[in-house]
Amino acid sequence: MSRLEQVFVSVLDQCADLKREDVLIVTDAKYDKTMVEALATATRRLGARSIVLTLTPDIALAEPVPRFLLAPMESANLILLCASSLVPQHVREAAVRAGARLISISGVDRTIAKRCFDINYSELSKTTRMLAERYESAREVTFETNSGTELRVQLCGRKAAYLDGIARTAGKLSALPAGVVAVAPLEGTAEGIIVIDGSIAEIGIVKSPIRCVVEDGMIVDIKGGKEARKFEALLSRDSSTGFCVAEVGGGTNPKARYCGNLLEDERVYASGHVGFGRNSHIGGAIKSEIHIDSTMKRPKIRIDGKEVVSSGRIRLE
Repeated sequence: MSRLEQVFVSVLDQCADLKREDVLIVTDAKYDKTMVEALATATRRLGARSIVLTLTPDIALAEPVPRFLLAPMESANLILLCASSLVPQHVREAAVRAGARLISISGVDRTIAKRCFDINYSELSKTTRMLAERYESAREVTFETNSGTELRVQLCGRKAAYLDGIARTAGKLSALPAGVVAVAPLEGTAEGIIVIDGSIAEIGIVKSPIRCVVEDGMIVDIKGGKEARKFEALLSRDSSTGFCVAEVGGGTNPKARYCGNLLEDERVYASGHVGFGRNSHIGGAIKSEIHIDSTMKRPKIRIDGKEVVSSGRIRLE
């Protein structure tokens, strides 16, 4: 059994509690076939039956979900999404409404899978859920970093979204890599300085920190080098809402590392992240054409004045 197959056997056992049942693996032509084959082999090793369904972009994006795609999703016990990019939310929601449990691995390569999938999911889930509960009960959250971040946002009881990788019961949806918490701050309340020194979606690892001034919930000034100009151009795709602070949160995966793929970077243990643009998908009020995430390294995060993240550690007890 290959290393990748071993990882997937562990994942499907811990995260999905996979037994002798039916599994639908949804992929596309651009996705790594080695990943798909390893997943299919892992399902068989756990006694399940699996079929692989390869989508074309027009099928993946179609609304409503075509019946010939909905039918196999309705008949599967577990759905594994393994596409080269994220499968649209309406497809995922249709799957779980049909009663399946679903785990998305889309956008993840084999290097990421080997590095940060093989963990103790019970422990990660406990930490992730506890951090989510802290955010949900909070009125104010502050972020500080040695690079110069001094950001304050108001939450006022908004529900936190989190991914702990666990999808053991019908209708449950999660994603891998696991270990991230996110919440939409109350619109217009973000104030201060954000220094992006980790990574940015569609740009990758930041070589030179980007300094953003935030007033009344929006970036009003961006300073830095070439990457700062690229970042500003990304947000300008929707000039009306792209500069809005839409999301804050942190990572809980002890094996995740900064690699330039935000699907892993946001999960780095004791990290922090800020998203811009749309937040209606996580309970906020901003509808935008874009959503751009960024990460900051080794933040000090205080929730209602109490330190919960600092010096590379999460402190929840």
